[in-house]
Amino acid sequence: MADFMTYMLIAAILTFSQSTLWELIFSVLLLIPILILRVYLKHKKYNKMGDQLLQLKTTPYEASRAKNSRITLILFTIFIVGMSIYLSYGQRIGLPWIIYVLFTVIYEKYKGNTLQKGLMENGFYNGKIVIEWKQVQTYNPLNMRKKKGFLNIEIIYLTKFYKHLAIFSILDEQKGKADKILKDKVKSKKNISKKKAE
Repeated sequence: MADFMTYMLIAAILTFSQSTLWELIFSVLLLIPILILRVYLKHKKYNKMGDQLLQLKTTPYEASRAKNSRITLILFTIFIVGMSIYLSYGQRIGLPWIIYVLFTVIYEKYKGNTLQKGLMENGFYNGKIVIEWKQVQTYNPLNMRKKKGFLNIEIIYLTKFYKHLAIFSILDEQKGKADKILKDKVKSKKNISKKKAE
């Protein structure tokens, strides 16, 4: 939801700005404060999760997805900038999106030293979002693509108004410990240590 609202704000700035100067003004007044606020709230929530019980290692699946996401982001940025220049006859350059991309890239490098993906005392962080255990309704082991060496875990959790889906991956060597933590923290019990990655 937060990502959707950010994208809508960027789209609004791109639509209503008549020049690069206005893009800059709206970005400084609206976009940048919201991006900073989102980071602050994520770190604040992460710090409330308590001690880390299991640090989740990056799986080949996640590394591949991250690489594909970077390529998609670069291509989409080229498209946004090109269309902005074309439609405005050179008056705009898609500055809000450029700022968003730069902010995201810088933050991704920074958060690697501060936010560690893992299962914690009061919740877990899957590399994107922080979720409290009390929000989690159920979890299920997935391995639809039959990848060897790791297992995807589907988490169903609730916010105030909606039910959401989150997925994180664990290596085979971590399945046993992850299973014990999930059984202890989540009411719905699913044994993942016996789920074999085909």
